[in-house]
Amino acid sequence: MKTISWPMAFLLGVGLTGCVDHISTPSAPAEQCAQDTDCPATTEPCQVAVCDPDTHLCATAPILGKDTDGDGFVDAACLGGNDCDDTNKDVHPGIKEGFRFLGTCADGLDNNCDGKADAADDLCPPLKPMCLANDICFSNPTPHGLSITSLWGFGADDLWGAGLYGTFIHWDGQSWSARETGVTVNLNGVWGATTDDLWIVGGGGTILRWNGNILVPATSTTTNALNAVAGTSASNVWAVGASKTVLRWEGSA
Repeated sequence: MKTISWPMAFLLGVGLTGCVDHISTPSAPAEQCAQDTDCPATTEPCQVAVCDPDTHLCATAPILGKDTDGDGFVDAACLGGNDCDDTNKDVHPGIKEGFRFLGTCADGLDNNCDGKADAADDLCPPLKPMCLANDICFSNPTPHGLSITSLWGFGADDLWGAGLYGTFIHWDGQSWSARETGVTVNLNGVWGATTDDLWIVGGGGTILRWNGNILVPATSTTTNALNAVAGTSASNVWAVGASKTVLRWEGSA
């Protein structure tokens, strides 16, 4: 086997990226060549076929920094590489495998190349049962068995849900947790301008407001069920409900 120095320009000249630090001439008889394109492609994933300018024989040279999928991580099969799947740009060290409910926790792949896939990964923990304000905790199904009628969120780790029997829950990216509402009516809608300013509406004209710490009952001028709430800003919030009920918040009662 012959090893010689090889300039970067040679590899770039045939449209490949990376660098070559030596050329290996195979022990089997090699084909003669005048240029790289005369040489048959190699089946080795981290090698490139080249024409040795000294012997004019086909040889192979290692590709350093091979990144087939363009995700910035080198193929684990190559020198210095740590990308366990260089054909998928969504698989590489440092990518987020979790949290639970993300597709990466149920795609059958070891997304972050730590040797663990899906539920086996520490970042995809099993769901914890949720407990209601009256200390009733659900073990099956999890996180609870009450229907959620409305969801509103500010990101994958900041979701809010309202539902039956006064249910008001929050997703922090890892688990659901319940918030005390003080009501047992069905809650039908949730909307907020910011994560510490949410409106929740429901049966009997119920209006609740989340201030970032607790839910506070808000003044309601109707006993009709309110079915939805939405707005364009903290000072322009609308709620609609049964019997053509329409309420508006303008920043003050």
